[in-house]
Amino acid sequence: MSGREGGPAGEILRTLSHVLPDESLALWFPSLPPFAIRGVLLRAAEEVDFPVAVETVTDNDATNGDRREIFNRLSLFTDGASKGNPGEAGAGVVVFDENRQIVREACKYLGYCTNNVAEYKALILGLEEVLQLGAGEVSIFVDSELLARQIQGRYAVRNANLQPLFKEIQKKLSVFRKYTIRHIPREENVRADQLANEAIKNRRKA
Repeated sequence: MSGREGGPAGEILRTLSHVLPDESLALWFPSLPPFAIRGVLLRAAEEVDFPVAVETVTDNDATNGDRREIFNRLSLFTDGASKGNPGEAGAGVVVFDENRQIVREACKYLGYCTNNVAEYKALILGLEEVLQLGAGEVSIFVDSELLARQIQGRYAVRNANLQPLFKEIQKKLSVFRKYTIRHIPREENVRADQLANEAIKNRRKA
């Protein structure tokens, strides 16, 4: 199966994510922002259509288990933006707990770089935030297919500018007991994208 083909359940979930008004979502789920609810619906649609998810799962050595955990498992959404590619760039990060509550947001002005470098630096920023929160497991969601596939080991990292960033990410990921990384559509990553662009606009440094 490929593309957007799938059963009726996935189509129903996708349709609901697009047609339900923000006012109704806020009334039904007052503790969650509408964009997060839409993201949940879209991810559920993907899982219904594609039960074998394209992701990487790594169980790291038990030696990491003695680290004090504040949260057992967190979900991390990251996005990097570059105005001009290369151009002025920013990173945006949103972290959710197991109850789909936002526990942290962050953004950082990255200066002048390409979009791919910005995506990598956004993931590094996000991992730093999650590590500060002490999670043992993290589920990562990015809208850069290149980034996801390279971290999964499906694509080689040949760009000299990305290689040291890749190594830094691998080092940070090794701290977690378990992690997954998945490529998602841009519409599921709206808030991280907003934060990345806000960082550029405001040149706000984390």
